[in-house]
Amino acid sequence: MKTKTMKKILTGAIAFNVLSTAPLLELSAHAAEVQPTVEVQQSNNTRAAVATNLLRNPQFHYLAWTQLTSDWDYYDVRANKILTWIDYTPTPDIVTDDSSHVFLTDSEKNNFFESFVNYGTEYRSVSIGPEYYSTGMTSPVKNKNAKLYVRQAVKTTPGKTYKFKVYVGEYNKATPGGLTGLVDISNNATFTDIIRSEAADSLPNGANRLIDIDFVAKSDTTYIGLGNQSDSIGKYSKMRYFTPELQRINLGAPSISPLTARDSSVTVSGEPNAVLTIVLPNGEKISRVADSKGTATFDIPKQAVGSEITATQAIEGAVSDASSCIVGLNAPTLSPVDEASLSITIKGEVGATITLVLPGGTSMMKVANTQGEATFSINNLKENDVIKATQTLNGQKSPEGSTIVQAKAANPPTIAPFTTADTNLVVTGEPGAKITVLLPDGTELSKTAGADGKATFNIGTQDVGAVIKATQTGSNGKTSDSASITVTQGKVAAPTINGLTTDDTTVTGTGI
Repeated sequence: MKTKTMKKILTGAIAFNVLSTAPLLELSAHAAEVQPTVEVQQSNNTRAAVATNLLRNPQFHYLAWTQLTSDWDYYDVRANKILTWIDYTPTPDIVTDDSSHVFLTDSEKNNFFESFVNYGTEYRSVSIGPEYYSTGMTSPVKNKNAKLYVRQAVKTTPGKTYKFKVYVGEYNKATPGGLTGLVDISNNATFTDIIRSEAADSLPNGANRLIDIDFVAKSDTTYIGLGNQSDSIGKYSKMRYFTPELQRINLGAPSISPLTARDSSVTVSGEPNAVLTIVLPNGEKISRVADSKGTATFDIPKQAVGSEITATQAIEGAVSDASSCIVGLNAPTLSPVDEASLSITIKGEVGATITLVLPGGTSMMKVANTQGEATFSINNLKENDVIKATQTLNGQKSPEGSTIVQAKAANPPTIAPFTTADTNLVVTGEPGAKITVLLPDGTELSKTAGADGKATFNIGTQDVGAVIKATQTGSNGKTSDSASITVTQGKVAAPTINGLTTDDTTVTGTGI
């Protein structure tokens, strides 16, 4: 018997077990204590980017064992409290021709109704509102200027745009007095800070009407109210609501950092905590959750020049349009050159067409070899000339690379031979150059070369085998490579022989 009764409650015509006294929701009448729970989505680095309805239980599924419509409450604006089975008593003695209609009466003899219709197992339509109905238990004069909502709180982002849709239809008989229901979007739980409000009624032919509202959230929690109302003489609306839907709209596409064939990662920027999804040229999808700054970096294989990567972002039930990025080319690199250089090597991508532009505007092209290099002949360069180069491949053109022609350093100077018998060292370079000599003991001497390019240094005698070095620095400030010599043995004087007699048996003398 119990099983049959439960099944009847779930699929039959009445919304509540009218004999139950279990509370729907016990909350204080104070506004700060009437706020329903807000569900916060948890995030992780592999969450799928799928558009979803931000509303929970949009089918209005009813839990008979709790006597609750999950995730929704019934809010009485006039009393500023949630309608519960403690505050309100079922009135089963009132007979109506609507079998899915339940009367509720509060301590002040105000009448209310709750009504629903089951649409198979897919969804229900629901309604809550003030009722102008007089019996021996109630008085219609008490039920004026009332407003009740089926209400839900939703997590939102301030300043972002949302779309709310719900179907509405009048039930049973024509609405007394023609009052409409109310679809209200509020910035607070008490519906005193309404963002958008829409009258809710059926179409002239009695068919259901779609209410479609766009609004900009003002705070991190927004309240959806599906309501009915009564006026000052007790006329009231009777509207049912079904299949509500809430989604973010106007979600911009994320941006993708420039990507070249040499990159092994790509950075995508969207909204903080959004699910960012990239699609690689081979169709592979990778999703990550953006950080607090809205960025996420993806490790990817290096991609071919000209291939396309797309990205979308998803947050709060919305999925953006896709942005795209074409894999491009880095600027080629140019080898260093100076005034005397006769060739230059450009390095880019294998098979790319390298275009070289000389200082005078002359351009030359070559295809990079299997090492990605192309070498060009050049001449007549001057210090500070600029040489430029670009590369193209698969329809993509790189940024420009460049190098500045450097001044040519002087040739190493010439050092005259130096022996152990010498004391003056002669070094020959360019006229006017600064000649610098480095002695074996580390002493450094400098002189300016004369008109003949020579500079003479008195360095005293040096040991045989010692190494002397010299460089020259030209007027352009460039210093040559080092020249060097090794000290050789000088001319050796003949030894002296002491006198000898016929009686001597040894010879003595003086040498080095």
